[in-house]
Amino acid sequence: MDVRRRVVPKVAGTHLRGNHFGKNLTKEKGNCIKAATNRSMNLVRKITSQIFEGILAGLMITIGCCVYLACVTKLGDDSAAKIIGKVAGAVVFSVGLIAVCYFGFSLYTGKIGFIIADHSKEAISVLLLGLLGNVMAAAAFGTLMGLAIPDLRETAIAACTNRLTQ
Repeated sequence: MDVRRRVVPKVAGTHLRGNHFGKNLTKEKGNCIKAATNRSMNLVRKITSQIFEGILAGLMITIGCCVYLACVTKLGDDSAAKIIGKVAGAVVFSVGLIAVCYFGFSLYTGKIGFIIADHSKEAISVLLLGLLGNVMAAAAFGTLMGLAIPDLRETAIAACTNRLTQ
């Protein structure tokens, strides 16, 4: 029986035998790519979730504001009707605030508007992304409601003008 030893070249202290070296390298490269993809997907999910929570909070507040303006506008001009309209509107507006608290949405004046104690990147990103979502929702849904119901737009403009001139 003729037994011959195969000569295996040494590279950097390791033996290259068969295709194992190439398979391990490919496997490591694939694992690194999977890990990087998972990290980036988790980051995208986190950013999307924070913006979406901000948008939902802005939507709840916009709906509450529109209902408040409708109650103030539609109930008449005498003083008793205005008082009833303001109270009813305030009660319904608070339902929007309760919904934000119940579902844990990111409203700037509630959950995310506090002074950031640790100044970490995550805390600052939650603040900025939540604020971005709030502004986007308030602008978009407020504009849509103003276009759908012009009386609300006029009431909102009058209320803003009164506040700014005080």
